[in-house]
Amino acid sequence: MAEKLKRLADDAQLFAGADVAPSATPSKLRDARETVIAVEADGEVRTIHADAVGSISNKSLREFVALVREQADRQRGRDKPG
Repeated sequence: MAEKLKRLADDAQLFAGADVAPSATPSKLRDARETVIAVEADGEVRTIHADAVGSISNKSLREFVALVREQADRQRGRDKPG
């Protein structure tokens, strides 16, 4: 899993300095799910704000966000009491 995330982050050029996924405006997020992901590598940190995964044009970044969301959903399911 970690290697796949690293490959997708590299392919998406998260640390290249470009704005890979502009933050959505609050008015767009009234009833939407926003994902905020902090990525750290080699002492650098990049924060990604994404709303609808389908709205991300960078294919590698779209896959990265979808994979992180999927893992977070799984973890929340494991953390539920009962």
